[in-house]
Amino acid sequence: TILNYINNEVNKKSRSLLDVLKHGVEFDNGVSLTLMYRKPATTFNQKAEALYQQGMEYWYGRGAAAGMPREQRVPRAVQWLEKAAALNHLEAQKQLDLAYNSRWWSGYDPAKSVYWCRRAAEQGDPEAQMSMAQHYRNGDNDAQDYNEAIRWYQKAAAQNSTNAMLSLGLLYGYRLNTPTLGFEWCRRAAELGNREAQWRLGQMYEQGIGVAK
Repeated sequence: TILNYINNEVNKKSRSLLDVLKHGVEFDNGVSLTLMYRKPATTFNQKAEALYQQGMEYWYGRGAAAGMPREQRVPRAVQWLEKAAALNHLEAQKQLDLAYNSRWWSGYDPAKSVYWCRRAAEQGDPEAQMSMAQHYRNGDNDAQDYNEAIRWYQKAAAQNSTNAMLSLGLLYGYRLNTPTLGFEWCRRAAELGNREAQWRLGQMYEQGIGVAK
């Protein structure tokens, strides 16, 4: 029976039952069995990547989009990128954040920019988390919220993003009037080699921001 096959597979290859249920089994006689249906990850990712690459060709005016005026190719690029982003393609989501936050084309839409940025940030990407923080810091889509900005900067900083650390330092040191915290975040970024943070830290020492002169 199928249950006997599963039991044999677990015992023979020292696999957990959950692993067998999730990933299926392939037996010595060539028979394979998948117990939990899922869309094959490789096919799914290849489709998303193909859509993303098509979008980027239009974005940069390459391939079929070569010579096409920007006002024509950018909307087409966004259409392809949205198809990829809907399949959770991280780079497509980040590119849509950039596209919809660009004022130079008619599709400028801060709400969509924030939406796609959040989708990417929630995947744990530190660049997207930085961008999410900046949306809240700048008040894009009328949503200025320094507490949310700090939360997203901290998520990126926890992944050793020195730019996020520097941004926290500047936010605390110059906008939120908490110079000690500002100095500490700049110092952390500077110690990890961020050159702008090193320059800013020198300024803080010179001006006595968060530290005695």
